[in-house]
Amino acid sequence: MQLKTFLLLAGGFSVLALSAGYFEKALGSSGRGKKYIDRNFTEPQWGGIAKRQDLGNSIDSVFQNWYKCGQFNGAIGILLHDTLIYQNAFGFLNNKFKERLSGTSSFQIASVSKIFTALAFAKLMEEKNIDIAAKVNTFLPGFPYPKVSVGNLLMHNSGLPNYIYFSGQYTKNDSLPFNNDRIVEIMTTYRPREYFQPGRRFMYSNTNYVLLASIIEKISGEKFQDYVRKNIFEPVGLKNTFFYHPLDTLRGQTSAFDMRRRAIGNDRLDLVFGDKGIYSSAQDMMLFSKALFSGKIIKNPGILTKARIHTHLGHYYGFGFRINPNAGDTIVFHNGWWHGYRAAFHYRKSDGATVILLSNHLDRYTYQTPLIFNIIDRKRHGEADHDEKLAEGEF
Repeated sequence: MQLKTFLLLAGGFSVLALSAGYFEKALGSSGRGKKYIDRNFTEPQWGGIAKRQDLGNSIDSVFQNWYKCGQFNGAIGILLHDTLIYQNAFGFLNNKFKERLSGTSSFQIASVSKIFTALAFAKLMEEKNIDIAAKVNTFLPGFPYPKVSVGNLLMHNSGLPNYIYFSGQYTKNDSLPFNNDRIVEIMTTYRPREYFQPGRRFMYSNTNYVLLASIIEKISGEKFQDYVRKNIFEPVGLKNTFFYHPLDTLRGQTSAFDMRRRAIGNDRLDLVFGDKGIYSSAQDMMLFSKALFSGKIIKNPGILTKARIHTHLGHYYGFGFRINPNAGDTIVFHNGWWHGYRAAFHYRKSDGATVILLSNHLDRYTYQTPLIFNIIDRKRHGEADHDEKLAEGEF
């Protein structure tokens, strides 16, 4: 039975009010969704209950058909302001096809983890007045790229090569797993050639956010994972969010599989963090969205979503976020892919609409968030579901 929930919430947001315990109350112990209106919230100004249910049904028809066609195995969470418009999960936890997914199932969010890394660094910037113009070798002595600054790492214009491609080149004689320290050691010892001088242009490289995680450790005096857990996961109440560990398989943790239902394993790079490695659930990512954009984690979340460098096709990058100006209706987002997992975290500034799609099945539809925003806009303006092809997964 698929988990299906239309929760009706609105008004001022509180991290404590919208906690994991709150969701358990809303969903019920059986996991079956039920309507629940928290008395601490006020009704939203548009549409009323019937209109929001109609919106949820329209979104549901799309995912139902994607699932039936074998095009989506994952979890969805959609917010509008402080209203949970739609939450559902389709498919299975792993390729054994026994345990069903739910809103609390945890997926590898891959490069969406970069948002957490940038946020952790921004928190240290607030607390310790760190200048992003500071050079990386200020924090990592002996780092052999003296012109690269912290800001270059945050904006992906350092010119540094991607460790995913060069790490094996210098370690052909061993099969030991990599971690952040080892990546820094390889770069310091062998100095892989940079592609261009820092600041010249945008070039997405996972190395940048691995180095940021290492710098966070130096500044905070804690392991990167511990700092993020204590300063983000725990204060926000993210009960199903954690860093990957090969010896831990937590309740609700998914495993990825391919289109032929074969398990997709891990590799030597899975213990490198900052660029990936966080597991989270649709419920937790909705909690995170509300906490982040309401200023509950850092005072000025706009520091992350400011357009700082042009990427391509009129898009930009900030700190840990891609920015789509979207004809004046800006959407800030990050997508992720790793080992069969795909993730999308998209937030529209004008109305606080958040669309979260998480999959453990290499589903190409995971990134079709524009379709969901279009359905939201049509329903808010009273338009019918005029394009039946959408429900068939065609776009």
